[in-house]
Amino acid sequence: MLSKVLLTGSTGFIGRNYYKLYPNDIRCVARQYKKNNFDDPYIIESLTSKTDWEEALSDVNGVIHLAGLAHSKSYSNDDYTEINYLAAVNLAKQAADAGVKKFIFISTIGVNGVETKKEPFRSSDIAHPHNSYAKSKYQAEIALNEIAKESGMKLVIIRPTLVYGSDAPGNYKSLLNLVKNSSILPFKAIHNERSFISIQNLCSLINFCLNSKEADGQIILASDGYTVSIFEFTNAIAESLGRKLYQVPIPRKIFILLGRLFNKEQMIGQLINDLRVDDEETRNRISWQPISTKLETK
Repeated sequence: MLSKVLLTGSTGFIGRNYYKLYPNDIRCVARQYKKNNFDDPYIIESLTSKTDWEEALSDVNGVIHLAGLAHSKSYSNDDYTEINYLAAVNLAKQAADAGVKKFIFISTIGVNGVETKKEPFRSSDIAHPHNSYAKSKYQAEIALNEIAKESGMKLVIIRPTLVYGSDAPGNYKSLLNLVKNSSILPFKAIHNERSFISIQNLCSLINFCLNSKEADGQIILASDGYTVSIFEFTNAIAESLGRKLYQVPIPRKIFILLGRLFNKEQMIGQLINDLRVDDEETRNRISWQPISTKLETK
C-alpha cells in the first residue's frame, strides 16, 4: 500500500466522498477560498499549468488527480485546455520528478464518445471525444502516457460513466431536480441501456487501482456492472425521495423531433440513447468487483 497519497479535487463531489471512505494517509489539495475539514490539507490559490507542487509532493508516493473543469457552457476551449490538459501534465511531470510511484487520472467516458450503437464501449476503442471537455481529458491521457513511459511512474486512467449519489452534480443533479419538481415524466416507452456508477463504487475502484498492480498501465471504463433505462433510473430516484412518480409512454421519435426543433439533440440523446461499457472486459483485466450491486440513488 502506498504510504502518502496526494488527492486533488478533494473538495469536489468525488474527492469529498473518497476522503470520507479512505481518509488514511491522504494529503488533500484545496483552494485557498474553499472551506475544508481535512487533516493534512495543502492549499493552492489556483490550478494551472504553472502551479508549483514541490511542497505538496513531499513524501508522496501516489497521486489521485480529480481536479479539473466539468462540462459546462460557461467555460471556453482555452479554459478546458489549461485546466484539464496542461495543468494535469504539469502535475504529472512534477510528480514523476519527485519520485511518485503511481498516478491515477480520472478522465471521462466521453473520451470514447457520446453514445453506443450495437457494441458497448471498450478501452481499446478508437477515441471519439465529443466536446471540448472530453477532448481536453483525452489530450491529458495522451500526454500522461508519454510521461509515464519516460519516467517509469505507473499510470492508471479511469473513465467513469455518469456518477450518481447524494449531492452529485451535473447531469445527475438535473435528473434529481426533474424528479423533485415533476410528478409525471414521459419515459415509460424508453427502454434504452445506459451504464452508470455509484459514488461508492467509483471510490472503491479508485482505491483498488491505487493499491493494486493489476491496474498499472490500464485504461479502466468504470460502471456498476449493469445497465438501466432512463425509465428505471428516474423511478429509482423517485423511490429514494419517497415520491410517487407516474410515467407516460412518449414514443422515442417524438423525443428526437423535439430535440431537433429546440436544438436540444445532445441533451435528449443523453436521456434516450444507449451508452454501455463492456463490464466483462474490465473484470477480465482487473479483479475489482463493485461493492454495491443495487441501484441506490440516495
